[in-house]
Amino acid sequence: MADQRTILLVEDEAIIALTEQAILRRAGYAVITAGTGEAAVEAVDEHPEIDLVLMDINLGPGIDGTEAAQRILAGHDLPLVFLSSHTEPAVVRRTEGITSYGYIVKNTGETVLFASIRMAFRLYEARQREREAAEELERYFSNSLDLLCISSMDGRFVRLNPQWERVLGYPVDELLGRRFLDFVHPDDLQPTIAAIARLRSHQEIESFENRYRHRDGSYRWIEWRSRPIDSTIYAAARDVTERRKSEDELRRLEGRHRALLGAFPDLLFLLDRQGTFLDYYAKDPAQLYVPPQEFLGRRIPEILRAEHAAKAMSALAEVFATGESRSYSYTLDLNGSTFVFEDRIVRCSDEEALSIIRDTTEWHRTTRALRESDERLRLITEVSPVGIVISDGRERMIYHNRRFVDLFGYTGEDVPDVERWFELAYPEPQERERIRAVWTNAVEHARAHGNEIVPVETSVTCRDGTFREVEFRFKTTGEYNVVVFTDITARKRAERRVEALLREKGLLLRESRHRVRNNMGLIRSLLSLHAGNVDNFACMDALRRVAGSVQSMVTLDEQLHEIDQYAELSIREYLPPLIRQIVELYADTRPVEAVMEIEDFVLPTQVLSPVGIIVNELITNTMKHARPEGGVPTIRVAVGREDETVRLIYSDDGVGMPETVDRNGSLGLVIIGSLVEQIGGELVVERENGARFTITFPDPGSRLDAAAPDT
Repeated sequence: MADQRTILLVEDEAIIALTEQAILRRAGYAVITAGTGEAAVEAVDEHPEIDLVLMDINLGPGIDGTEAAQRILAGHDLPLVFLSSHTEPAVVRRTEGITSYGYIVKNTGETVLFASIRMAFRLYEARQREREAAEELERYFSNSLDLLCISSMDGRFVRLNPQWERVLGYPVDELLGRRFLDFVHPDDLQPTIAAIARLRSHQEIESFENRYRHRDGSYRWIEWRSRPIDSTIYAAARDVTERRKSEDELRRLEGRHRALLGAFPDLLFLLDRQGTFLDYYAKDPAQLYVPPQEFLGRRIPEILRAEHAAKAMSALAEVFATGESRSYSYTLDLNGSTFVFEDRIVRCSDEEALSIIRDTTEWHRTTRALRESDERLRLITEVSPVGIVISDGRERMIYHNRRFVDLFGYTGEDVPDVERWFELAYPEPQERERIRAVWTNAVEHARAHGNEIVPVETSVTCRDGTFREVEFRFKTTGEYNVVVFTDITARKRAERRVEALLREKGLLLRESRHRVRNNMGLIRSLLSLHAGNVDNFACMDALRRVAGSVQSMVTLDEQLHEIDQYAELSIREYLPPLIRQIVELYADTRPVEAVMEIEDFVLPTQVLSPVGIIVNELITNTMKHARPEGGVPTIRVAVGREDETVRLIYSDDGVGMPETVDRNGSLGLVIIGSLVEQIGGELVVERENGARFTITFPDPGSRLDAAAPDT
């Protein structure tokens, strides 16, 4: 059975089409049919799977098979075979101008039909291979960095690739048909003519160099490899101008380099092929193993130990045999110490070589120390509690310690470079871009300023899908970048727990303050209520005095609560409402007019609370002693701050305080005096023209400012 291929059968006779379709399907082909030329063109456009077209010529009304074939082949590369009952030569010739895949006469039998189809497929496949080979050859010819050339035996360019224009400066079209001898340097004409003669005698040229004139008048050295085939020369060439210049320069500098050897700080010995010491150079004669008179004119085996001499003679023989330098190491015990030397032998001429001996003892010691240091450092990093990664300047991972794998689960195969790390550690694109931007900015800043980046905290996705909170730091040497990852998962979890506890504590504190404030308000109300129902004036006065003290604390707490503050408060926000609330306690029995002049500054609560109680006691004292005959007393409260002192002046326009009332006999004055001492202040009482109390105390804010350290 034939391979499963698809054939478009174009036949206008339905019965014939069905018969031919059945024959083709029995042979294993998939068949698509079309009854007109137009339908055939559409079928090829709509069915890219069609592999071959069987085209009848006479297709009834519309375009015939030849025109349909032309339209199909204009847009598609397909094998097309005509299947027709016409045998006239004119018809057959007409189809040959359209396609060359065959012409099958109808009713010649299935064998002929299938053989023709297979032949068409093979012809199509062969042409495809030829086309691909030609295209590949053309690509090679056009893109080769070598100079490719096809010329005739009479020395004319037939075909050249574009590299010729890049090397010689002439457009390729300008060179085609020209004699290449017209471009050859005059000094190279005869060797070039001789090479052409060899090619005409069908000899290959493996390597031939001559100079070709560039369009700018200069000459370029070209190295050729040519092969004659029949009457055509195929050649590949290469521009070796720079190489020839380098070779000339090397030859020119060779003598100078030999002279420069004498300036080396190492020991220099001139040797012949037999290993005889001919000459030497040493900055310090103490460097020599033996005095010059003992080794000059003698051979290496006569001076050095057998093991050392064998190495030296072997290296010397290789240098003269290969022309390449040789080196070896050896040790010598000098002055009770062991030294390591390197001997490099270089051929100077066909008969002489230079032995360059360098003391590498210190280098070996340093190398050993560096190796040991590297091992210690590697051991430290392997047992380090932090993850460590080292990348090169191209952000390729070149090292990671064991802790890095323990932290994240990723190995060196998982994370070959920094970009792959970001893809794995931050799978969510937006977060990855954010972290990448932070990383890039921090790294650029660190490289510009030669310091570490500010530690960055982030959450990393591990290989098992879990997350770790880490802090990473970066340090660069320019050539290498070091990143240190510290696991802060437990710390961050503890911080979140502390924050939650603090929020919970805040809620509890606010609830507790609310309850205390309510209870104090209740106590004040009860005291005021009882004071209003007591006939005894002394008892009433005591209850209101206590109620006022409670009110001072309630007011302070309310003001602190309003600004969500616990440590300090403006005295202007605290005293005026407190004074009004205390005065209201006596509004039913002794109305009072209050005049207040209070500056706006902050005091700590441990000072404000005593001040509030002092003001309450002073107002209560006014209610008790001012204008007993009646009338509306006026109280004045002034608070100000000057330098580092706070001054509170309280006065009323009453009859004044009796001389019999002093700080030892009056409970109110005792309380006031004690509270003034508590805040570190002084109290002055004046009894003329009413009562006047002046209280001064240090400004706590100024003491805090003086104690604060300079920043």
